[in-house]
Amino acid sequence: MYLYERLFGVFVYTFTLLSFCYLIYRSKSIYTKVLMRFYLLFISIMAFLYVPAVEADLYRLIEYMNNYASLSNEAFRSALLNSTSANTPVSMIYFRVIGSTGITGLLAGITTLIVFSNILYIISDYSKRLKSSNRVAALTLFTIMSTGFYMATVSGIRNALAFSITARCIYDEECNGKKPLKNTIWYLLACLIHPAAIAVLLIRIIALTIDKYNKRKIRSLLSTLVYIILASITLAYLGATLFLQEAYLKLSQYISVAGYTYYWDNLITIFTIVFLFVNYWVYLHFRDDTTKIKIASLVKLSYAITFVSVLFISEISIFERFTQLNLIIMIPVIMSNLSNCMNTTDRNRLVSFAYRLLVFIPIIVFIISASRGSLCSLKFFVIG
Repeated sequence: MYLYERLFGVFVYTFTLLSFCYLIYRSKSIYTKVLMRFYLLFISIMAFLYVPAVEADLYRLIEYMNNYASLSNEAFRSALLNSTSANTPVSMIYFRVIGSTGITGLLAGITTLIVFSNILYIISDYSKRLKSSNRVAALTLFTIMSTGFYMATVSGIRNALAFSITARCIYDEECNGKKPLKNTIWYLLACLIHPAAIAVLLIRIIALTIDKYNKRKIRSLLSTLVYIILASITLAYLGATLFLQEAYLKLSQYISVAGYTYYWDNLITIFTIVFLFVNYWVYLHFRDDTTKIKIASLVKLSYAITFVSVLFISEISIFERFTQLNLIIMIPVIMSNLSNCMNTTDRNRLVSFAYRLLVFIPIIVFIISASRGSLCSLKFFVIG
Protein backbone atom coordinates (compact mmCIF):
# COMPACT_ATOMS: atom_id res chain seq x y z
CA MET A 1 0.00 0.00 0.00
CA TYR A 2 1.21 3.53 -0.87
CA LEU A 3 4.17 2.05 -2.77
CA TYR A 4 5.04 5.12 -4.86
CA GLU A 5 4.45 7.53 -1.98
CA ARG A 6 6.77 5.54 0.28
CA LEU A 7 9.43 5.12 -2.40
CA PHE A 8 9.47 8.89 -2.85
CA GLY A 9 9.65 9.44 0.92
CA VAL A 10 12.59 7.02 1.32
CA PHE A 11 14.34 8.59 -1.68
CA VAL A 12 14.04 12.11 -0.23
CA TYR A 13 15.22 10.94 3.21
CA THR A 14 18.18 9.02 1.74
CA PHE A 15 19.19 11.80 -0.66
CA THR A 16 19.02 14.42 2.10
CA LEU A 17 21.03 12.30 4.55
CA LEU A 18 23.76 11.32 2.08
CA SER A 19 24.00 14.85 0.69
CA PHE A 20 24.57 16.42 4.09
CA CYS A 21 26.95 13.66 5.17
CA TYR A 22 28.98 14.36 2.03
CA LEU A 23 28.88 18.13 2.58
CA ILE A 24 30.01 17.72 6.20
CA TYR A 25 32.77 15.35 5.11
CA ARG A 26 34.07 17.73 2.42
CA SER A 27 33.69 21.02 4.31
CA LYS A 28 35.95 22.67 6.86
CA SER A 29 35.33 21.99 10.54
CA ILE A 30 34.07 25.53 11.17
CA TYR A 31 31.09 24.82 8.89
CA THR A 32 30.05 21.54 10.56
CA LYS A 33 27.68 23.19 13.03
CA VAL A 34 26.08 25.32 10.29
CA LEU A 35 25.52 22.27 8.08
CA MET A 36 24.05 20.38 11.03
CA ARG A 37 21.56 23.22 11.53
CA PHE A 38 20.54 23.17 7.87
CA TYR A 39 20.10 19.40 8.06
CA LEU A 40 17.98 19.85 11.19
CA LEU A 41 15.80 22.29 9.29
CA PHE A 42 15.37 19.87 6.37
CA ILE A 43 14.37 16.87 8.48
CA SER A 44 11.99 19.05 10.53
CA ILE A 45 10.28 20.18 7.32
CA MET A 46 10.08 16.53 6.23
CA ALA A 47 8.43 15.66 9.54
CA PHE A 48 6.02 18.57 9.10
CA LEU A 49 4.99 17.21 5.70
CA TYR A 50 4.69 13.58 6.86
CA VAL A 51 1.28 12.00 6.26
CA PRO A 52 0.66 9.31 8.93
CA ALA A 53 -1.30 6.15 8.23
CA VAL A 54 -4.52 5.64 10.16
CA GLU A 55 -2.89 2.96 12.32
CA ALA A 56 0.19 5.09 13.10
CA ASP A 57 0.75 6.48 16.60
CA LEU A 58 1.02 10.01 15.21
CA TYR A 59 -2.49 9.78 13.75
CA ARG A 60 -3.84 9.00 17.23
CA LEU A 61 -1.74 11.74 18.84
CA ILE A 62 -3.03 14.30 16.36
CA GLU A 63 -6.56 13.37 17.42
CA TYR A 64 -5.56 13.93 21.06
CA MET A 65 -3.98 17.25 20.13
CA ASN A 66 -7.07 18.48 18.29
CA ASN A 67 -9.26 17.37 21.17
CA TYR A 68 -7.19 19.24 23.78
CA ALA A 69 -7.10 22.35 21.58
CA SER A 70 -10.90 22.35 21.33
CA LEU A 71 -11.49 22.19 25.11
CA SER A 72 -12.40 25.25 27.12
CA ASN A 73 -9.90 26.42 29.74
CA GLU A 74 -11.96 24.92 32.55
CA ALA A 75 -12.42 21.61 30.76
CA PHE A 76 -8.71 21.44 29.96
CA ARG A 77 -7.80 22.18 33.59
CA SER A 78 -10.05 19.30 34.66
CA ALA A 79 -8.39 17.04 32.08
CA LEU A 80 -4.95 18.02 33.43
CA LEU A 81 -5.93 17.05 36.97
CA ASN A 82 -7.08 13.65 35.70
CA SER A 83 -4.15 13.05 33.39
CA THR A 84 -2.62 9.59 32.97
CA SER A 85 0.78 8.29 31.90
CA ALA A 86 -0.57 8.00 28.36
CA ASN A 87 -1.32 11.73 28.45
CA THR A 88 0.96 13.42 30.97
CA PRO A 89 0.34 17.04 32.06
CA VAL A 90 3.38 18.31 30.17
CA SER A 91 2.49 16.44 26.97
CA MET A 92 -1.12 17.63 27.22
CA ILE A 93 0.02 21.25 27.47
CA TYR A 94 2.45 20.62 24.61
CA PHE A 95 -0.35 19.20 22.45
CA ARG A 96 -2.76 22.00 23.34
CA VAL A 97 -0.29 24.80 22.54
CA ILE A 98 0.62 23.29 19.17
CA GLY A 99 -2.98 22.27 18.43
CA SER A 100 -4.20 25.82 19.05
CA THR A 101 -2.39 26.87 15.87
CA GLY A 102 -4.62 24.61 13.78
CA ILE A 103 -1.59 23.32 11.87
CA THR A 104 -1.35 19.57 12.57
CA GLY A 105 2.05 19.17 10.88
CA LEU A 106 3.66 21.30 13.58
CA LEU A 107 3.38 18.45 16.11
CA ALA A 108 5.85 16.21 14.26
CA GLY A 109 7.85 19.16 12.91
CA ILE A 110 8.49 20.88 16.26
CA THR A 111 9.15 17.55 18.00
CA THR A 112 11.75 16.62 15.37
CA LEU A 113 13.33 20.06 15.75
CA ILE A 114 13.67 19.63 19.53
CA VAL A 115 14.79 15.99 19.55
CA PHE A 116 17.42 16.24 16.85
CA SER A 117 18.71 19.60 18.02
CA ASN A 118 19.75 17.73 21.18
CA ILE A 119 21.31 14.89 19.19
CA LEU A 120 23.11 17.10 16.67
CA TYR A 121 24.33 19.27 19.54
CA ILE A 122 26.09 16.23 21.02
CA ILE A 123 27.70 15.35 17.67
CA SER A 124 28.88 18.87 16.83
CA ASP A 125 30.02 19.71 20.37
CA TYR A 126 32.00 16.51 20.87
CA SER A 127 33.47 16.80 17.38
CA LYS A 128 34.83 20.19 18.40
CA ARG A 129 36.17 18.85 21.70
CA LEU A 130 37.68 15.79 20.09
CA LYS A 131 39.21 17.89 17.30
CA SER A 132 38.45 15.05 14.94
CA SER A 133 38.12 15.13 11.17
CA ASN A 134 34.77 15.89 9.58
CA ARG A 135 34.64 12.30 8.38
CA VAL A 136 33.98 11.25 11.99
CA ALA A 137 31.04 13.66 12.33
CA ALA A 138 29.61 12.57 8.96
CA LEU A 139 29.85 8.86 9.77
CA THR A 140 28.32 9.41 13.22
CA LEU A 141 25.41 11.36 11.73
CA PHE A 142 24.78 8.55 9.24
CA THR A 143 24.94 5.97 12.03
CA ILE A 144 22.30 7.72 14.15
CA MET A 145 19.99 8.37 11.19
CA SER A 146 20.25 4.80 9.89
CA THR A 147 18.36 3.10 12.72
CA GLY A 148 14.83 4.41 12.16
CA PHE A 149 14.92 6.64 15.24
CA TYR A 150 13.76 9.45 12.97
CA MET A 151 10.42 7.71 12.41
CA ALA A 152 10.23 6.80 16.10
CA THR A 153 10.52 10.53 16.80
CA VAL A 154 7.98 11.60 14.17
CA SER A 155 5.42 9.02 15.18
CA GLY A 156 6.11 8.43 18.88
CA ILE A 157 6.67 12.07 19.98
CA ARG A 158 6.74 11.75 23.80
CA ASN A 159 9.30 8.99 24.24
CA ALA A 160 11.74 10.60 21.82
CA LEU A 161 11.37 13.99 23.53
CA ALA A 162 12.02 12.52 26.99
CA PHE A 163 14.98 10.40 25.86
CA SER A 164 16.68 13.18 23.87
CA ILE A 165 16.48 15.58 26.83
CA THR A 166 17.86 12.90 29.16
CA ALA A 167 20.67 12.01 26.73
CA ARG A 168 21.75 15.63 26.39
CA CYS A 169 21.79 16.07 30.17
CA ILE A 170 23.96 12.98 30.55
CA TYR A 171 26.33 14.18 27.84
CA ASP A 172 26.74 17.63 29.41
CA GLU A 173 27.46 16.06 32.79
CA GLU A 174 29.96 13.49 31.56
CA CYS A 175 31.74 15.46 28.83
CA ASN A 176 31.24 19.10 29.79
CA GLY A 177 31.42 18.78 33.58
CA LYS A 178 27.93 20.10 34.26
CA LYS A 179 26.54 19.16 37.69
CA PRO A 180 23.42 16.94 37.70
CA LEU A 181 21.63 19.33 40.08
CA LYS A 182 21.77 22.01 37.37
CA ASN A 183 19.86 19.64 35.12
CA THR A 184 17.12 18.96 37.68
CA ILE A 185 14.49 20.97 35.81
CA TRP A 186 15.33 19.17 32.56
CA TYR A 187 15.20 15.74 34.19
CA LEU A 188 11.87 16.64 35.76
CA LEU A 189 10.55 17.81 32.41
CA ALA A 190 11.67 14.57 30.74
CA CYS A 191 10.04 12.45 33.46
CA LEU A 192 6.79 14.41 33.15
CA ILE A 193 6.81 13.93 29.38
CA HIS A 194 7.31 10.15 29.58
CA PRO A 195 7.81 7.90 32.66
CA ALA A 196 10.50 5.90 30.82
CA ALA A 197 12.91 8.73 31.67
CA ILE A 198 12.58 7.72 35.34
CA ALA A 199 13.80 4.24 34.45
CA VAL A 200 16.83 5.76 32.69
CA LEU A 201 17.71 7.80 35.79
CA LEU A 202 17.46 4.71 38.00
CA ILE A 203 19.64 2.69 35.61
CA ARG A 204 22.23 5.47 35.63
CA ILE A 205 22.32 5.65 39.42
CA ILE A 206 22.85 1.88 39.57
CA ALA A 207 25.61 2.10 36.94
CA LEU A 208 27.34 4.89 38.85
CA THR A 209 27.04 2.95 42.10
CA ILE A 210 29.17 0.22 40.54
CA ASP A 211 31.76 2.86 39.65
CA LYS A 212 33.51 3.74 42.92
CA TYR A 213 34.98 6.93 41.44
CA ASN A 214 31.59 8.64 41.08
CA LYS A 215 30.38 8.97 44.67
CA ARG A 216 29.90 12.73 44.35
CA LYS A 217 27.89 12.33 41.15
CA ILE A 218 25.74 9.62 42.77
CA ARG A 219 24.87 11.98 45.63
CA SER A 220 24.05 14.71 43.14
CA LEU A 221 21.82 12.42 41.07
CA LEU A 222 20.08 11.12 44.18
CA SER A 223 19.38 14.71 45.20
CA THR A 224 17.96 15.31 41.73
CA LEU A 225 15.75 12.24 42.13
CA VAL A 226 14.54 13.54 45.50
CA TYR A 227 13.52 16.82 43.86
CA ILE A 228 11.61 14.87 41.21
CA ILE A 229 9.82 12.88 43.93
CA LEU A 230 8.95 16.09 45.79
CA ALA A 231 7.61 17.55 42.56
CA SER A 232 5.51 14.40 42.10
CA ILE A 233 4.10 14.78 45.62
CA THR A 234 3.23 18.37 44.75
CA LEU A 235 1.43 17.15 41.65
CA ALA A 236 -0.51 14.70 43.77
CA TYR A 237 -1.43 17.50 46.18
CA LEU A 238 -2.70 19.55 43.25
CA GLY A 239 -4.91 16.69 42.19
CA ALA A 240 -2.95 14.83 39.52
CA THR A 241 -3.06 11.55 41.44
CA LEU A 242 -4.35 9.58 38.47
CA PHE A 243 -1.28 10.59 36.46
CA LEU A 244 1.05 9.38 39.21
CA GLN A 245 -0.78 6.06 39.51
CA GLU A 246 -0.68 5.55 35.76
CA ALA A 247 2.97 6.61 35.62
CA TYR A 248 3.77 3.94 38.22
CA LEU A 249 1.87 1.34 36.20
CA LYS A 250 3.63 2.44 33.02
CA LEU A 251 7.01 2.22 34.72
CA SER A 252 6.13 -1.24 36.03
CA GLN A 253 5.56 -2.35 32.44
CA TYR A 254 9.28 -1.88 31.91
CA ILE A 255 9.90 -4.85 34.18
CA SER A 256 7.32 -7.09 32.50
CA VAL A 257 7.66 -9.12 29.31
CA ALA A 258 4.14 -8.79 27.94
CA GLY A 259 4.07 -7.07 24.58
CA TYR A 260 4.17 -7.30 20.81
CA THR A 261 6.96 -8.01 18.36
CA TYR A 262 7.91 -6.90 14.86
CA TYR A 263 10.42 -9.03 13.00
CA TRP A 264 12.21 -6.32 11.02
CA ASP A 265 12.32 -3.83 13.89
CA ASN A 266 13.80 -6.55 16.09
CA LEU A 267 16.38 -7.38 13.43
CA ILE A 268 17.41 -3.72 13.15
CA THR A 269 17.69 -3.49 16.94
CA ILE A 270 19.80 -6.66 17.08
CA PHE A 271 22.20 -5.23 14.48
CA THR A 272 22.36 -2.01 16.52
CA ILE A 273 23.29 -3.97 19.64
CA VAL A 274 25.96 -5.82 17.66
CA PHE A 275 27.27 -2.39 16.61
CA LEU A 276 27.36 -1.32 20.27
CA PHE A 277 29.34 -4.44 21.20
CA VAL A 278 31.80 -3.69 18.40
CA ASN A 279 32.24 -0.23 19.93
CA TYR A 280 32.84 -1.77 23.36
CA TRP A 281 35.54 -3.96 21.84
CA VAL A 282 37.16 -1.10 19.91
CA TYR A 283 37.04 1.14 23.00
CA LEU A 284 38.80 -1.47 25.15
CA HIS A 285 41.50 -2.25 22.58
CA PHE A 286 42.14 1.04 20.77
CA ARG A 287 41.10 3.73 23.22
CA ASP A 288 43.12 6.89 23.65
CA ASP A 289 44.26 7.44 27.24
CA THR A 290 43.63 11.18 26.89
CA THR A 291 39.89 10.67 26.25
CA LYS A 292 38.96 7.44 28.04
CA ILE A 293 38.33 9.16 31.41
CA LYS A 294 35.73 11.48 29.87
CA ILE A 295 33.76 8.67 28.26
CA ALA A 296 34.39 5.78 30.66
CA SER A 297 31.16 6.46 32.59
CA LEU A 298 29.22 6.57 29.32
CA VAL A 299 30.52 3.11 28.41
CA LYS A 300 29.53 1.71 31.81
CA LEU A 301 26.07 3.28 31.53
CA SER A 302 25.77 1.77 28.06
CA TYR A 303 26.60 -1.66 29.50
CA ALA A 304 23.70 -1.30 31.94
CA ILE A 305 21.22 -0.12 29.29
CA THR A 306 22.28 -2.93 26.95
CA PHE A 307 21.69 -5.42 29.76
CA VAL A 308 18.19 -4.06 30.34
CA SER A 309 17.43 -4.03 26.60
CA VAL A 310 18.53 -7.62 26.05
CA LEU A 311 16.81 -8.76 29.23
CA PHE A 312 13.47 -7.59 27.78
CA ILE A 313 14.04 -8.59 24.18
CA SER A 314 10.47 -9.88 23.92
CA GLU A 315 9.07 -6.39 24.64
CA ILE A 316 9.73 -4.26 21.54
CA SER A 317 8.85 -1.00 23.30
CA ILE A 318 11.77 -1.55 25.68
CA PHE A 319 14.13 -3.45 23.39
CA GLU A 320 13.97 -0.97 20.51
CA ARG A 321 13.56 2.34 22.34
CA PHE A 322 16.22 1.74 24.97
CA THR A 323 18.66 0.52 22.31
CA GLN A 324 18.04 3.72 20.33
CA LEU A 325 18.66 5.75 23.49
CA ASN A 326 21.80 3.70 24.10
CA LEU A 327 23.14 4.58 20.66
CA ILE A 328 22.59 8.30 21.33
CA ILE A 329 24.33 8.09 24.71
CA MET A 330 27.25 6.31 23.01
CA ILE A 331 27.80 9.07 20.42
CA PRO A 332 31.02 10.35 22.10
CA VAL A 333 32.35 6.78 22.32
CA ILE A 334 31.49 6.07 18.67
CA MET A 335 33.23 9.27 17.59
CA SER A 336 36.30 8.53 19.71
CA ASN A 337 36.51 5.00 18.29
CA LEU A 338 36.24 6.21 14.70
CA SER A 339 38.85 8.90 15.34
CA ASN A 340 41.23 6.45 17.01
CA CYS A 341 40.93 3.94 14.14
CA MET A 342 41.55 6.69 11.57
CA ASN A 343 44.47 8.32 13.36
CA THR A 344 46.36 5.33 14.69
CA THR A 345 49.87 4.94 13.32
CA ASP A 346 49.60 1.15 13.56
CA ARG A 347 47.34 0.39 10.60
CA ASN A 348 47.32 -3.39 11.07
CA ARG A 349 44.61 -5.78 9.95
CA LEU A 350 42.82 -5.66 13.30
CA VAL A 351 42.44 -1.89 13.19
CA SER A 352 41.25 -2.02 9.57
CA PHE A 353 38.75 -4.74 10.46
CA ALA A 354 37.43 -2.70 13.40
CA TYR A 355 37.03 0.39 11.22
CA ARG A 356 35.17 -1.58 8.55
CA LEU A 357 32.77 -2.92 11.14
CA LEU A 358 32.09 0.59 12.47
CA VAL A 359 31.29 1.76 8.94
CA PHE A 360 29.50 -1.20 7.35
CA ILE A 361 27.14 -2.24 10.15
CA PRO A 362 25.28 1.12 9.99
CA ILE A 363 25.04 0.72 6.20
CA ILE A 364 23.41 -2.71 6.66
CA VAL A 365 21.05 -1.26 9.28
CA PHE A 366 20.12 1.60 6.97
CA ILE A 367 19.36 -0.74 4.06
CA ILE A 368 17.07 -2.88 6.24
CA SER A 369 15.42 0.14 7.84
CA ALA A 370 14.76 1.85 4.50
CA SER A 371 13.48 -1.28 2.75
CA ARG A 372 11.60 -3.14 5.49
CA GLY A 373 11.86 -1.09 8.68
CA SER A 374 10.10 2.03 9.91
CA LEU A 375 11.74 4.36 7.38
CA CYS A 376 9.83 2.75 4.53
CA SER A 377 6.59 4.16 6.00
CA LEU A 378 7.73 7.75 5.37
CA LYS A 379 5.42 9.50 2.90
CA PHE A 380 4.54 13.14 2.22
CA PHE A 381 1.39 12.68 0.13
CA VAL A 382 -1.21 10.11 -0.84
CA ILE A 383 -2.14 9.52 -4.48
CA GLY A 384 -5.86 9.11 -5.04
